[in-house]
Amino acid sequence: MEIDTETKNVFDQASRSPHASELFGGQMEQDVSVQDLFAGDDNLYRIIEKGRGPNLLSHASKVAHKAGAKFLTPTHLVLMINVVVIMGTLGYLVMRDPSETAIPPTQPSAASGGQMELPRINLSRTTSAELDKAVSWQVAEQLLQSGDYIRAYYVYEKLNRNLTQHREGDNLIRDMLYLKMALCIQKLPEYGSPEELFNRALISRSPVVRVLTNYHLMMIAIANRNFDTARMRAYKTLALLPTVQDECSPNMEGDCYFTMAEALTKQVMLLSNKDIALPGTLWSDSLALEYLPVTTQEQLRNLLQHGVEQTAMAALTPHIANQPGLSVGSQWSAIAMEAPLSEFLARFATEAEWNVTWTAQLEEIKKRPVTMYLPGTAEQRIPEIAAGSVGLIAEFNTDDIIIHNPNSYEDLAEHKHLLTREAIYVWRRFLLQYRGDHRTPNAHYALGLLHENIEQSIAAVGEYKLVSGQFSHNPLAPYALFNGSRIKTEMRDYEGAKADLTELLIQYSDCQLVDEASLYLAEATMNAGLYEDAVRMFRKVYNLDLSKESRCRAAYGAGQCAFELRQFDNAKKWLMQAILLMENPQDRRFGPGYFMLGKTLMQLQEYPQAAIALRQALETTLSTNEYVEVVLQLVQAERSQGDYVTALNMLETIPMEKLSQYYICQTLTAQAQIFRDIGLTDTAITLLRRQIQYIADFRNRALLTLELAKCELQIDALKQARQDLADALKDLAPPELANEAHLLLAEVCLRLGDLSQTEDICLRFLQRHDVPVSQRNAAFEILGRVYTNKNQHDKAALAYAGLIKPKAGGTN
Repeated sequence: MEIDTETKNVFDQASRSPHASELFGGQMEQDVSVQDLFAGDDNLYRIIEKGRGPNLLSHASKVAHKAGAKFLTPTHLVLMINVVVIMGTLGYLVMRDPSETAIPPTQPSAASGGQMELPRINLSRTTSAELDKAVSWQVAEQLLQSGDYIRAYYVYEKLNRNLTQHREGDNLIRDMLYLKMALCIQKLPEYGSPEELFNRALISRSPVVRVLTNYHLMMIAIANRNFDTARMRAYKTLALLPTVQDECSPNMEGDCYFTMAEALTKQVMLLSNKDIALPGTLWSDSLALEYLPVTTQEQLRNLLQHGVEQTAMAALTPHIANQPGLSVGSQWSAIAMEAPLSEFLARFATEAEWNVTWTAQLEEIKKRPVTMYLPGTAEQRIPEIAAGSVGLIAEFNTDDIIIHNPNSYEDLAEHKHLLTREAIYVWRRFLLQYRGDHRTPNAHYALGLLHENIEQSIAAVGEYKLVSGQFSHNPLAPYALFNGSRIKTEMRDYEGAKADLTELLIQYSDCQLVDEASLYLAEATMNAGLYEDAVRMFRKVYNLDLSKESRCRAAYGAGQCAFELRQFDNAKKWLMQAILLMENPQDRRFGPGYFMLGKTLMQLQEYPQAAIALRQALETTLSTNEYVEVVLQLVQAERSQGDYVTALNMLETIPMEKLSQYYICQTLTAQAQIFRDIGLTDTAITLLRRQIQYIADFRNRALLTLELAKCELQIDALKQARQDLADALKDLAPPELANEAHLLLAEVCLRLGDLSQTEDICLRFLQRHDVPVSQRNAAFEILGRVYTNKNQHDKAALAYAGLIKPKAGGTN
């Protein structure tokens, strides 16, 4: 059917889009009615007019015209300011030094929860561009192991940014990257703390990430001397170690036991106020860190899945089972994921028929979470590792598991014993489980220290002897010999100590212990009573001039030996030199040194200098007994100078109520001597007779009786003096006092005219071989007077000449 031309034009116009010139060209009418704009009935027009009113478009055009009349509005100002700021920022970015760029912060994994801003490390643009060309796990590991922590961090962070979000495998890899970045930041403290990164790794769903994080935190803790933390981290590592045991070094488990044993040993030494710096090598600070032997992302993803499924199945309740059909040592399995300690131990105790005992109220600690993956292990390892992983100690007896909290104690001595027992237990386990380990000498040396700390001297000497005997080429061997000799000296086995020190000096002449060992050998020789040999050794060490302290010790020892040898001139020289070399005012040798020097000067009859030295000794820190001995010597020095008032005043300072009977008798004797010197002999006798009745010990009574006899001899009460001397001789123990009493008795008998008894006493006295020359000469002088009174002048001449040879039986 044909469409006429007019109709066709109508359709064409309806379908054609109008041009802009047609829409907006021409004259705009100033006033337009509602009917011109809208199509509709009258009701619609009334509603519109009612709502807006007439001249709708006229009003709009007026508003537009009014707004357009304003050239600059607040909106224009804001837009212009923004344009200026943007242009300034762009200009800065274009003009700034392009040599530095920064690693931007990245977001944590979705599994971690929350947002975390990573530390920022600046790299040059050249370095970052170079690293961007080779971003891989293998490159990052090589940089980390070579110690290039800044570049390693950059690559790890780049890998972290390249991972996808909300994907389980990538989330586990991200947790591993957090651990790696934490290890880098831990070596770069200027860039912040790695704590948050370590914490993110510790809550990873992958047991592999957790075990490696705890392993590295264990090494960091022991290096920082956080010994209790190091032990806890070691147990946390052992709790999940089977997840990586096939990939890592077979020494990793042994390293954990070795580190925790060393940490316990150092903690015990620290509590005992001893040096925790262990000699030798091969301690935990020399361990090579473990790294995963993976090179690709797929290998890493597969490794990180180890144990994930098994621990997830134990998320609600721990799985503990006994499998008797397996070999001994692997019959038990324990898997737990954040299980409360009390619940875990209760399930184990029920399964294994043990009783769990808690030594204190540990409610908060009982709730600490235990995460474990031990598919095949020994029975006792399960509670041991579970308790250790939360910082506790599990001890075993016949039927009980006793849980101790080492961080809470009331008795320090018992606390040290607990830690020592645990350390010995761990060292023994290490030696039994890892026979032939190259660190065996270290274990035995540490056991020696621990046994010595709890005063098990025989066991300590045995451990030291084992080190020096079976491992003579180990660096610890000379230290073992030295420690063994020191213990033998304390046990008064001076010959054994001397033998060990001699072996040390011969076999290890280049050891840094040589000067210390030489001094200790000289001191051991002195303690054995070999004073002449000891003096030569001390003199040799002094002349070596190894250090000021060694010279001081050598001079002090030489002075002691010279004093014992009664070589008082040499003793004076050495003691004065030793005192001059003492630099520390708190040196404990000051008091004994000045005291010995004072006694030496007394023997040299240099009484003023002796008094000065003894007063210097009183200025040092002394015990009550030491104070009394110094005062008594000072009293003798003042008495020798005739200053009796000062001497009596000094005696008044002695606290008699605090003294033993021995020192009471010494003080009374000194008072009686002063009274005798100033002619108050009766006063001295009264004092002694009044006090002697209160002395119970017969040896101390003999001392006062001897002094009483001297007073009686001075006032010619000869018969009473003879009776008192006879009584004293029964109980006088010191040879020098007994010799003095014999000579006094001979003098009394001579003055009483009893020549035969006097002769018999003297001849019997001269038969002894332990009598000093001065006292022998005194006995010969009394014997000469006896023969003179008997008119036996030939014998008298021989006696005065010291040529009388007494025969057995006494009388010639």
